[in-house]
Amino acid sequence: MFRNLYQDLRHQLRYGGFWIWFLALSVFASIVFVIFQSLFQQILPDAAAFLFVSNQGSELFIKPWTLVTHAFFLPSLMSLLFQMIFLYWISYWVEDFIRRKKAIFIFIGGLFSGVITFLICALFFQENKALWYGSSSGIAALLLAATTISPEFRLKFVLIGHVPLKYFTMAMIVFAVIFSLPVYPPYTAAMVAGGLFGYLYMVFSWKGYTLRFDHLFRSQRMQGPRLVSPRKTSPSSNLSQEEQLNKILDKIKSGGLQSLNKEEQNFLEKLKKGD
Repeated sequence: MFRNLYQDLRHQLRYGGFWIWFLALSVFASIVFVIFQSLFQQILPDAAAFLFVSNQGSELFIKPWTLVTHAFFLPSLMSLLFQMIFLYWISYWVEDFIRRKKAIFIFIGGLFSGVITFLICALFFQENKALWYGSSSGIAALLLAATTISPEFRLKFVLIGHVPLKYFTMAMIVFAVIFSLPVYPPYTAAMVAGGLFGYLYMVFSWKGYTLRFDHLFRSQRMQGPRLVSPRKTSPSSNLSQEEQLNKILDKIKSGGLQSLNKEEQNFLEKLKKGD
């Protein structure tokens, strides 16, 4: 049994791609951190401050690595379980609508949007020291991107049956606001910023504008992302492919995945495999 479990885990790590590796690193890092905290709490009571983003913006210059580590480390197993299940569910779900590279970009963009918003809003709430951690803003970006693409997509729940995605998203937003706003308003603002990033990315994509970030996944010299629009004359094959994708996304938004014909489904599958 354990051998089969090991083989399955090895297969997932080898072929699962970005999401599996992110989840695996998060689980490993968080479990090690929780154990370390329980054993050495009295010796290093502020260990979390070396891994999470502080609301004291000046500390970011001293600990710049927290821009990355905050996404992988979580302070409790309960928060780890909740975020990892949600991310696993949402990430592959979004990939059914758009390319994997775009889904990854939305997730990372949501993470950094959350951090920036947290630091800005924290300037107005300096009474107590607070830390920002986890990938909730990136998850919010993926959720809002999926909702923008297909708001009528129906989720099946055991007790209440099928629920449209838009209502589920609204419930999650209300839930986040109710539980995070009284604790520390910048937490709420960070999650809203992440969701807004995912929403705006899809809106601009439909309008024919997209952030060109393919170079971020190549070994060539990198340049900053730039906002580009399709050319009006002599469109390239990539442009026509982008237009076809936008038409399919519009169709999914209005009628859901079930409204696609076989040719459109094959087109999405080829794009997904092409990543």
